[in-house]
Amino acid sequence: MENRLWTLTVIVIAVVGVAAYAGTPVDQGPGNANTQEWYQNIAARRAGATTEVLVLASGPVTMPTTALVQRKSIELQNLGPNPIYCTVGGSAPVLLKSRQVPANGGTWSLGVGPSVLVKCLAATGDQVTGAATIVTEVQ
Repeated sequence: MENRLWTLTVIVIAVVGVAAYAGTPVDQGPGNANTQEWYQNIAARRAGATTEVLVLASGPVTMPTTALVQRKSIELQNLGPNPIYCTVGGSAPVLLKSRQVPANGGTWSLGVGPSVLVKCLAATGDQVTGAATIVTEVQ
């Protein structure tokens, strides 16, 4: 009995001690010699650009026409009523044999730099302003 009471006492002390330690505030206020910068997520410091590109049925269009310098990634969102077909690396897209980005909001995200060309071709008709492809680039 005495051994169980001792074990219970040790457990209670340990739990209370851990709880008290976990709630200890850290002073990061002015005047503290140990104050360090609070780091923010690197993504919050990135720049980007969003453009509207009209994809044509008559021939491939580079997405976007001029890539953002130091681009790390790109996303295409097809807001047109017809699918578009895209390629990576500069080759001309071919209908039904290239990456399809579905109509009415379909997206495609790529982690590619500015030297990698993305080209797209509209399936049946040229896109028009307001029903085009939105290209978002992130540095």
